[in-house]
Amino acid sequence: MKTEHKKSNDAVYATVILRSRTGKSLFDRKKGEKRNTKEFRPHSETFIDAKNEFEALGFRVVSKGRFSITISSTQEKFEEFFNVKLTQEEHPVFAGRDKPTAKYYVTKDEIKIPEEIKDLVDRITLPKPAKFFESASAPNPEYHCLYLPEDISVLMRGSPPHAHGRTGNEIHVVMVDSGFYQHKYYDDKGYSISVETVDDTWDTGADEYGHGTGIAANLLAVAPDIDFTMVKMSAGGSLYTLDGFDKAVDLKPDIITCSWGWDAAYGPDATLETAIEDAVDDGIVVIFACGNGGSISCPSDMPEVISVGGAYIDETLTNWEAASYASSGTSPNYANRDVPDVCGIVGHAPHGILIVMPTEPDCIYDNSFGGGVFPNGDETEPDDGWLVASGTSSAAPMVAGVVALMLEKNPDLSPEVVKTILQLTARDITQGTSASGHNAANGVDLATGYGLVDGAEALEACFIATAAYGSKLVPEVQMLRSIRDSWLQISGVGKHLIWKAEEIYYRRSPILAKIMRKNPKLKSLLKWVLVAPIVKCLRLSTKFTIKLNSQNHKKRGDY
Repeated sequence: MKTEHKKSNDAVYATVILRSRTGKSLFDRKKGEKRNTKEFRPHSETFIDAKNEFEALGFRVVSKGRFSITISSTQEKFEEFFNVKLTQEEHPVFAGRDKPTAKYYVTKDEIKIPEEIKDLVDRITLPKPAKFFESASAPNPEYHCLYLPEDISVLMRGSPPHAHGRTGNEIHVVMVDSGFYQHKYYDDKGYSISVETVDDTWDTGADEYGHGTGIAANLLAVAPDIDFTMVKMSAGGSLYTLDGFDKAVDLKPDIITCSWGWDAAYGPDATLETAIEDAVDDGIVVIFACGNGGSISCPSDMPEVISVGGAYIDETLTNWEAASYASSGTSPNYANRDVPDVCGIVGHAPHGILIVMPTEPDCIYDNSFGGGVFPNGDETEPDDGWLVASGTSSAAPMVAGVVALMLEKNPDLSPEVVKTILQLTARDITQGTSASGHNAANGVDLATGYGLVDGAEALEACFIATAAYGSKLVPEVQMLRSIRDSWLQISGVGKHLIWKAEEIYYRRSPILAKIMRKNPKLKSLLKWVLVAPIVKCLRLSTKFTIKLNSQNHKKRGDY
């Protein structure tokens, strides 16, 4: 018998982790242990058998991941079959706000595997209550705010790559969020946008929360020509994060960006954790918002992901400081893991109101954050389809946009190298305090990590030379960049050399440069043995060329 259940806040959704082909359980893990995620994948026949079995038992199979399936039923059906008592709890949907809320099912009982499915199923789990990391537009508010797409493109330093034709073309970015509404803001931009849903009964054209519609504009401001897919993981109720992430991975993107999570103190979801590890192992760059209001989030504290915090810019558009609305801290789940890694643009506390963004008119987001008086509200109407917001929810897509520009130039960069390049080329934030009470300072700090992502530097930096001399502004590094930009990238031979060199240089040198920063002896050795001799030779060559050109001009009577 097959039973259909329409999505509602009263339907029970559960994750069914299937038995692996090796017999190993993804739940048997020591803290900090590195794993081969392929060992936890079930046989394809297991997926088929599990789907058939659950449908025969009266459940609906909603989606399929790499390690699990998601089932749905009524509360009565679930309690009867698994012999547990479920209760509903309401949890805030937006970090730092008590309302709106979404309902989640919880149980104090152990969910035991019934006899008829024990050969197929490893464990059954209920979704963790997740939050969006955002806050709440009038098109022209009187207080300090930023406008899309121009301000974000310029401040994230995406404009210089745009001028050279780097716009994210042919890079596929997937955002897992609340959905996408075709707002009038998007109508004449020429963006390539598609929508997938976790549950095929949901409306692909609606964004009941409005969160995804808003933050997507930040991504597209930095990388306007990407192939963009929104994976809708909610229809206005609970957030089905694992299903959303699994759907994103199935689309085989280059980048997955996520602006949600839960307090890291509650620990990771083992199945989602494994799915993220597996995606990164497959070469997908995974980006997560670090969190708002003080508590760092999970899964953003996973070492495999790029964790994004916040930096604030004042009315002069020149002074940067740590955003007092963005979280920072040390992970309780992974050894020696500080977050964020890098930052995007975020407003100040209490609610991070900074960036004018579109949303679905009269959606939950619009209703919840409209009205009020700045800085406690955005002073907009609750049904006008505009809001002023920020938070690390907006910062993460900005960073994803920069990564898209990087991958357009160098498609073979690994997730590890992408993160390293972002860190090495970030703009240092030296003042201000995060929402968690950490102070920004010179160099890497807990408040902002390596600093604010720089789109132009991420594509053009001289990694080893900068690491050797300690700054991109010293004359030696400036000379190397000048020779590259004024001769190598202009001449035919030079372009060919750069194209060949980048295949190796951009994959290897960022890791070496990061090691150099942490090892003064290696830094000094490479500076004097490798970089300095190259600089000296180029200086001599340049002087000789200038002298030769001067002599030739005199012979021709140019003076």
